[in-house]
Amino acid sequence: MGRNTKTIYNETFYWLSGILNSKEFLSQIRELKNSFRRFGCQLPAKGFYKSMRRDRAFAAWHKKLQNAWTEAVKSDAYRNARAKVIGKKQNWSRKEQDRLDKIDQKFLPPINYGDKLNQILLKFDLDPENRSHKDWIRNYLFFGERNFTRPSYKLRVVTGKDGRPELWVRFFGHTSVADLPMREIREIQKFLPDYKGKNRRKDKRVAKRNKEVVDEYFRLKKSPRLTSYDRSEKGNSIANKIIAKIGKKYPELTSGLVKVVIAKNKNKEKHKEQI
Repeated sequence: MGRNTKTIYNETFYWLSGILNSKEFLSQIRELKNSFRRFGCQLPAKGFYKSMRRDRAFAAWHKKLQNAWTEAVKSDAYRNARAKVIGKKQNWSRKEQDRLDKIDQKFLPPINYGDKLNQILLKFDLDPENRSHKDWIRNYLFFGERNFTRPSYKLRVVTGKDGRPELWVRFFGHTSVADLPMREIREIQKFLPDYKGKNRRKDKRVAKRNKEVVDEYFRLKKSPRLTSYDRSEKGNSIANKIIAKIGKKYPELTSGLVKVVIAKNKNKEKHKEQI
């Protein structure tokens, strides 16, 4: 079974490992966690890592945070604090906005915690626009993951030039065979228009039938009793003889089908004989 992510031991890994031991970094994370706790949205001490369905647990926590924010916005304390700064004004100055931001920090849970995480990243010379950096700090905060992990692969279904769906698998430099999610790939394959897996047994039977037809064709071609016309694919003598020989085993055979099978496969078999 493939692994979705894996730890990559590169320069970034060791740099981030050092940050995790920084008192300043840990203080910033602790401050954010305390902000959640003040509004009844405490995070598990080690994140949601123990949950078998950690994404579902995180989603439930996030919904709780949103509900807490909605209630706080409606509170009289929050509304009164804003009214003292701007009254009923529709527009206000930059200085007043700064005061409103402080009120938000005091009365509202940090629903926009992504901004705080970006500030922390910048403080430690990391790029908030870098998806791997954002994933790293988010996974540390919410899921207790300390390692710098990267996707082992990426799967997606795209529309090909012919308008039909295609399965694309993206490999990275660190992707190994053990990472590949073969079960997942097979499941996606079932929805592709040219999927053959469900007809695999039938395909094997057809391949075996075609080989027997061509083998019999070459055997009969060597017969001195056949005319040159019979030896050509235009004549029915060879086709009829093949049907007489293996027709009971493959009742779907007709002279037309035999000719098609021979025309498509005789050169392949002849090449094998020469080898």
